[in-house]
Amino acid sequence: LEQAATKKGHHVLSYGMAGHDLKIISHKPTASGQNVALEVMGVRHDFLLPLVGHFQLMNALCAAGLVIAEYLDDAVMIARIAA
Repeated sequence: LEQAATKKGHHVLSYGMAGHDLKIISHKPTASGQNVALEVMGVRHDFLLPLVGHFQLMNALCAAGLVIAEYLDDAVMIARIAA
């Protein structure tokens, strides 16, 4: 899918533990969610995500990638995702 999109001139963001654009450095469960260390476009962000489970983190990162792709400042996006 990435190759097909790139071939058509679309920019593709990757996310997750092996992501290049939104890379999970670590995530640890807490009583109220999970502490997340994330590297977004080369800049580290540490925050509490008020959602439980790795799949919830992946869903949040997918949504964040969509918003960042629409040119919202990534620091603003991370502040909002933690809320």
